[in-house]
Amino acid sequence: MKRTPLASLFLLFSISSCVDCSLVDPNLAVANIRFVDSAGEYLIGNDSTYIPENMVLYNAGDTTRVFHDILGGYIYFEYSQWENNEVYFLQINAEDTDTLSLVYHLEDGPCFANPVIDTLRYNDLVIAEDRGRYDIVKP
Repeated sequence: MKRTPLASLFLLFSISSCVDCSLVDPNLAVANIRFVDSAGEYLIGNDSTYIPENMVLYNAGDTTRVFHDILGGYIYFEYSQWENNEVYFLQINAEDTDTLSLVYHLEDGPCFANPVIDTLRYNDLVIAEDRGRYDIVKP
């Protein structure tokens, strides 16, 4: 039997749309944020200005949030449990506390709705996204 390109395309679409959602975990909603100085040097890390273990993220309800991971100067915040457009406090050290807030929306996936960041604010400044990452220049 000879297959036409249209029949092959239909077959491919039919196979790819049959996803067994019981075998799939939801995507982890992670914001990748890096603090740098004006020269672009990392400020967070073991030998940097700020020590990751000393940092705490919390909201007005005083709920401590944990970082998913810290790698290559980036802090990976798991934000799916964040309140949309709510202010969170990032205590960097005993003398320095900043604010973060996210505005995000949900996009339907084949199995789950996935949160997608629309806006990230740091101390009320909108931070531009660069390939899924956010660089915050700290004075």
